[in-house]
Amino acid sequence: MIYTWPQLSRITIEFRVVDFWRREGDLLGENWMLIDLLDAFRKFGVELLAILPGEKDSS
Repeated sequence: MIYTWPQLSRITIEFRVVDFWRREGDLLGENWMLIDLLDAFRKFGVELLAILPGEKDSS
């Protein structure tokens, strides 16, 4: 499936993000950042879970 993006506009999208840090003494050793991509795609009008292969509705 190919998605074409509309002409660029000045739309602001907020991303839900969780940030984890690991310290090494007084320094920051590592950073893990989780971005909710399902929510980001939903804001663009794409329901990823609806287009993934899986169980079909039996009703």
